[in-house]
Amino acid sequence: MLGWDARTDHASGAGVASYGLAKALVGHGVDVLYVLPRPASGKAAVPQASVERKTIAAVGIGEVQRALMAAVEHAAEEEACDEGAGKEMGEGVEMLLPYTVPEGSRGVSGEGAEVRVVRRSVELRPLDVLLSPYLTARQYHQVYLEHVEQMRVAAGAEAAYGAAAGHGVAKAGTTSGVVERWAERAIAAGASGEVGQPARVTEAGESAKSNYIDDLFEETKRYAQLAMGIGRKEKFSVVHAHDWMTFEAAMAVAEEHGVPLVVQMHSTELDRAGGNANGAIMGVEHEGMHGADVVIAVSYLMKTQLIEKYGVDPQKIQVVYSAAAQATEGVGSAGSHPPTPPTAIAGSGERGALQGGSEKRHADRVVLFLGRLTEQKGPDYFLQAARKVLEVEKRVKFVLAGGGEMAEALMGSAEEMGIARHVVFTGFLKKREVEKVLQVADVYVMPSLSEPFGLASLEAMNHDVPVIISKQSGVAELLRHVLKVDFWDTQDLANKIVAVLRHPSLGQTLREEGKSEVRLLTWEDSARRVCDMYEGLTAR
Repeated sequence: MLGWDARTDHASGAGVASYGLAKALVGHGVDVLYVLPRPASGKAAVPQASVERKTIAAVGIGEVQRALMAAVEHAAEEEACDEGAGKEMGEGVEMLLPYTVPEGSRGVSGEGAEVRVVRRSVELRPLDVLLSPYLTARQYHQVYLEHVEQMRVAAGAEAAYGAAAGHGVAKAGTTSGVVERWAERAIAAGASGEVGQPARVTEAGESAKSNYIDDLFEETKRYAQLAMGIGRKEKFSVVHAHDWMTFEAAMAVAEEHGVPLVVQMHSTELDRAGGNANGAIMGVEHEGMHGADVVIAVSYLMKTQLIEKYGVDPQKIQVVYSAAAQATEGVGSAGSHPPTPPTAIAGSGERGALQGGSEKRHADRVVLFLGRLTEQKGPDYFLQAARKVLEVEKRVKFVLAGGGEMAEALMGSAEEMGIARHVVFTGFLKKREVEKVLQVADVYVMPSLSEPFGLASLEAMNHDVPVIISKQSGVAELLRHVLKVDFWDTQDLANKIVAVLRHPSLGQTLREEGKSEVRLLTWEDSARRVCDMYEGLTAR
């Protein structure tokens, strides 16, 4: 399986989903060799541009902001990866998963309602490549420049250049020449201040001029070569790849070994970029899906898009929903860390105190947006709704938890709307800080323009937070105990926010029924469906 890391504080939705599925497959008796990118620094390749820690109205905003700002300060500290996730990943590391699975799961036997999985593991094979989900050509260029600079500082310009040229893994006779040429261009561009622009799709569907898009593809090609090197030493029955950056590697390995290929789409370039979609990336997505034996979509909404926009055969597309991490599952769950020391703030309204905290309460209600600050996620619609809410409810704070390319523009919009003192921008938050924010939220809003699934909404429900979601999301076809709006109807969104804040019985019902509903969505069920696919493919 070619997936993404879900064990770091920089984990993406694709990382959480791909790793969650891998763990659940182990519980069904599947041996999973999990190949994933690991940047040479050992940390996730997250562009610094998406890690803003700025805020509007630094004073006078009350206890909510002080608590959130304390969380941001804590998030800024350098920490190791998740406790309990093992040591830093290395070649051939194995992670044992001591969780229970239902009786009757594949490869598991025993009496009673539950049995413990023994001696089964996800075997991790990290590769030193500068890739992470959702990277654009511009962001990749920035990540690489930062990596080159770090190595220069650590070992001197000449030594750093040699190591960066192959990320410490290129050897004579491989792709080192290509990477060296790219390093020369990257260093020269960095010195001259030039920055590549994301490509745009022309009417012909071709990628318009872009200074550095080819370099991102060179890295995916190098990833494919490294993955093939692993594949030559292993035996496996199926290749399973998650999202476009892994497709070239997956196709090469599957073809070389003559085994079935499964590709799983967590989002498409059209979802991520809309009218600015990169034609070359869409081409890789098209090739991967048409070359696969099975295409997994995370919702029927996505399945429709794959049929209409990419021309994929409907018969080869299978829908498998994602799931929220439960407390026993580790990654991203409340049970994956010891309780964090409480801040000065407990819950708001009727919410309880933080773990280990007092019953202190505050008067301001908290409306939460959690996600990347990009056009796809609809943070501008969130602010428009906030202005309408504040016309009738003054003691409300609107928290945008996340970083992204729209941060500066959104801060300016809040100022122009005259609501800046009611808005908090936290910047990027680590997992434990996300837990804190969810614990103080009175309502979570997901106003996405295009959301193939919407995993964050399940996490909010799992934390007893009432949820309002866009009808233009995959999860909307699945959930019943949430409120749903069209993303563009900010008046309807504002009305529903006010309804939750003003009517305790509505919020309580959404919390109780929502948590019960989300607990029925498990990775074990998703893994069972994928196992059936594997069996069908290998039986041919």
